[in-house]
Amino acid sequence: MILKIKSIIKKNYLLLLITLLFLMLGFDSKKDLTPFDPAKREEIQYVTVGDSIDYNIDYFKSLYDFNQVEMHEESYLLSGNIESSIYTLSIRKEETNQFFYMNHRKDIISKKQGVAKLSVSFYKDEDFVESIDLGLFVILNDLTMDDTWVGLNSTNFYDEINKNPNGRFYIESDIFLDSRANIDYFSGTLLNPNQHIISIDLLSYDWYNQGLFKTLEGAYIDGLIIKNATMKPTTFNRIETLSMGFLAAYAGNSMISNVSVEGNILSDANSSAEVVGGIVGVSYGSIYRHVSFVGSIQGDFNQIGGLIGFARFDYRVSSSGLQYSVLNYDMIDGAYVIADIDSNKDYISYQVRGFIGNFFDQYTSIRHGYFDGSIDSIEVYDDFPFFKDSFSRYRVSYLYSTLGPLQEYRERYTFDLDEYKEISQEELKSGESLLGLSMFIFNDNEYPLLSYWRLP
Repeated sequence: MILKIKSIIKKNYLLLLITLLFLMLGFDSKKDLTPFDPAKREEIQYVTVGDSIDYNIDYFKSLYDFNQVEMHEESYLLSGNIESSIYTLSIRKEETNQFFYMNHRKDIISKKQGVAKLSVSFYKDEDFVESIDLGLFVILNDLTMDDTWVGLNSTNFYDEINKNPNGRFYIESDIFLDSRANIDYFSGTLLNPNQHIISIDLLSYDWYNQGLFKTLEGAYIDGLIIKNATMKPTTFNRIETLSMGFLAAYAGNSMISNVSVEGNILSDANSSAEVVGGIVGVSYGSIYRHVSFVGSIQGDFNQIGGLIGFARFDYRVSSSGLQYSVLNYDMIDGAYVIADIDSNKDYISYQVRGFIGNFFDQYTSIRHGYFDGSIDSIEVYDDFPFFKDSFSRYRVSYLYSTLGPLQEYRERYTFDLDEYKEISQEELKSGESLLGLSMFIFNDNEYPLLSYWRLP
């Protein structure tokens, strides 16, 4: 009997000891948890394909009672009759997870290259508990150079990329590309580490959409230098070209950095285009770092931008039980345009701006850049020179322009020095550094140039 009692006490003691140990471990694990940092949601986070996105599920388990996790990502695709008019063009939410997936352990894994906003929702059985916005992610293929990378030159440029549109490529020599070919679709990586020059003559007569690439979707383009470039819309029975840009007609969910273009976009009495940009025609969900356009855009066009013709980036979609917070991401960070933009026909060209022709009022920011040149019809529309009116002050910072805004526009808005400032060409080329443009190189009697930008 005594042995039996001792056995029970021993078992209970062991049970008590194990319970206390679990409690201590549980207490310690909660104590050591890294709190979720909401400030990260407003930063662009860079990851590589295959990386796990740590959203600290243990931390959230300490805050909420849930047993199910759902992932939501916002990525967009073009839909509609894109060969007819920009007015029939729409951007729809892609219902499947393009850029991430969640494994059986509830880890979020980056799946493919691209740009996407990501959030998670917690549920207790079928009841909604809470939704957390994790922020904006730029996902890149592994950039380690090895023998899987393909070098491109004038001879193999089109063939190699068309053969593997998701591949990894680098420019290995100066390239001249003639007029009547472009690449329909590209979602891979294209780098120019040795700063070779690409010359493009895009005087085609039979394209609806024109550019070095017709469509970029989830691509990473870095270091391209396009010079001696010309482009002209179709003249076939005056069918309007929908979208034109020296780099791409369309750029969706892509990362575009260190791209400079010098060229001229022209049209005549028999040709026209809906959307024209010095770099990209239509942009949706793409990010631009250190980009520039130098040249002219003159023609019968509907929407003209020195960088981008038509842009949308950050807008929210509500679903049942899920409310997204408003975040302010940088869509353009570091850019300049030195160009004369002349629409020729005011009654057709109704959106003409230095950076973006038609820019919807969304929660994105454009910062660190300048414009010098002329914009036809600015006196007619009396607008902010960088993009279409519908301006919200928190969306711009450290922008300089030698043009406007005119007096009537000034009466509607008061700009702080860290938002927007008018500047003369002499001040711009004085060699003196400008507030907020630390990524630029300043030399006497020269326009400020962008220094080489690399991923953090």
